[in-house]
Amino acid sequence: MNRSKKALLTFCVTLVLCCVGAGTATAHITGSDHRTNVDVWLIATNVPSTWQTALINSALTWDNVPSQCHDFHRITSGTPEMTVYRDNIDGEGGAHAFASASHNAVTFDSREDWNYDINRTSYPSGLDVWGVGTHEFGHNLSLVHSSSTYPWDTMAASPPSGATSFIWRSLEPHDQVRERNLYPGC
Repeated sequence: MNRSKKALLTFCVTLVLCCVGAGTATAHITGSDHRTNVDVWLIATNVPSTWQTALINSALTWDNVPSQCHDFHRITSGTPEMTVYRDNIDGEGGAHAFASASHNAVTFDSREDWNYDINRTSYPSGLDVWGVGTHEFGHNLSLVHSSSTYPWDTMAASPPSGATSFIWRSLEPHDQVRERNLYPGC
């Protein structure tokens, strides 16, 4: 399936899931500070351990938005609702990562050159695990890509011209509003 068909399919399934209220996780998971709307996630064994801090920061970027009622709760074993993988998607230069339409997986392309150092703010390839992870975790929250009206959003389809995925380490106000609309304060 080509990239545009995948994107259209992902958008359509995401829209249906949003409309029927799917994607909301089980409540009352130990370790959550919000106690409702919790997504339990796991880092697969094929993801380098050096990526863990960057991926945890991806989840925390969304968890730290004020006045919203959602948490990503990481587990190290057991049955998660979402798993983060690293696998060959389409080789170098194509799709860098994607979130599954069912919101149960995020996959990073193993053929890409990724920065996983959270202290580094630039990298020759411009691909940042933390930034791209934040974008993909946003899809797990049922957020689709932002409209072209908001090119700097973390949920924009791609970083604006001249920018890299490092800008996605933080959320723009519009990203935060969209999360609060889906997960109003507890």
